Amino acid sequence: MAIVSENITIHRDGAGHADGVKPLIEALQDVAKSRSTRDFYRAVEAGGVRCFLRVPLTSDVQAVDSAALGRVMRKVLREAVEAAGSGDQIVVDFLPDPDGGLRIAAGPATEMGGLEPATLKVFE
Repeated sequence: MAIVSENITIHRDGAGHADGVKPLIEALQDVAKSRSTRDFYRAVEAGGVRCFLRVPLTSDVQAVDSAALGRVMRKVLREAVEAAGSGDQIVVDFLPDPDGGLRIAAGPATEMGGLEPATLKVFE
């Protein structure tokens, strides 16, 4: 299973702000609330694959478009999940790009630097 990634635009202060452009954490909340995301995660859980998000705690990512974030996240996750098997763990990383974008990468936990159990909070 390979690492899959896509880029989206980061909107800096005052640049290109429009409806749907929000701070990354708020945009992730919008993505989590969407019906298509909830349906996707139910299907992933039914397949026995566990997904973990690692979000940067940095001021480099100021705002992103919620709709674009949702589309790219679901696309990247779908490709990673299709390559995974039951019992696999997938990590999704949000990485600020030096070119002014945000790279969203998903892949097996073993290839994405692993998971530190002390940092995980499991919501069940």
